[in-house]
Amino acid sequence: MEIPEFAEDLYLGAKTIPFDEQIKQALQPVIAHAFTEPDFPVELVVREGNVTRQLLHWANIKQADMMIVGRKDLEFGTCLSIKKCMRQGKSSFFLVPPKPLKPVRRILVPTDYSQTSTTALRYVLQIARGMDEPVELVLLFVYTFPAQVHFDLLQNTKGFQTEIEEGARTYFNQYIRRIDTRNIQIRGEVIPSRSTGVARHIYTYAKKNDMDLIVMGAKGHNLFTSIMIGSVTEKLVSINLDIPMMVIRPES
Repeated sequence: MEIPEFAEDLYLGAKTIPFDEQIKQALQPVIAHAFTEPDFPVELVVREGNVTRQLLHWANIKQADMMIVGRKDLEFGTCLSIKKCMRQGKSSFFLVPPKPLKPVRRILVPTDYSQTSTTALRYVLQIARGMDEPVELVLLFVYTFPAQVHFDLLQNTKGFQTEIEEGARTYFNQYIRRIDTRNIQIRGEVIPSRSTGVARHIYTYAKKNDMDLIVMGAKGHNLFTSIMIGSVTEKLVSINLDIPMMVIRPES
């Protein structure tokens, strides 16, 4: 925040107004434009230091439930800082792409039937109940198909493939029956993963079906999982640069 004397003429009010206050003054019109007459408190804080460390530090101090982070265009930077915050932070994350946001009407919730996936689904159900208009919820399960070499050894590959698909859908239906959906309609999709990874299938499905939001669960935050958010979730963060995405971390 310190401005050398030879550069003071470049900054308005450098001799009378601290630099952090100048930055806040410059950002106030941006805040006012983004939050027109908000019905919630907005605090603007300017800090000096390493971006990732400061974000994690203040999110922890403020006990933030969620960090909302803007994504850069790929040509202007990577998502390394975001991944580091997600691995080490205690908050859930909302990743916002650089393009203008659309109204949320279709939400995709990938699942692997784990507790973290269930937490994400329940979070989405809370969102859906609070929205003015109905939203379409799609619960997506991507199941892994055996390698091609295994199919080559089978005499009836079509029957084997059918059994896997039917088993995946049966378990899916059993899982949904255990969730209190509060009368909100959830459409289930079950698709196989053959060659590309699960994250790529999730992203391709979201793009093809024009999803407005992807919501996934992250692993818990404790001594053993403090640097884990899940390999599929982390991969999806890397390849998805244009669809808003929430990563929901379970409560400690």
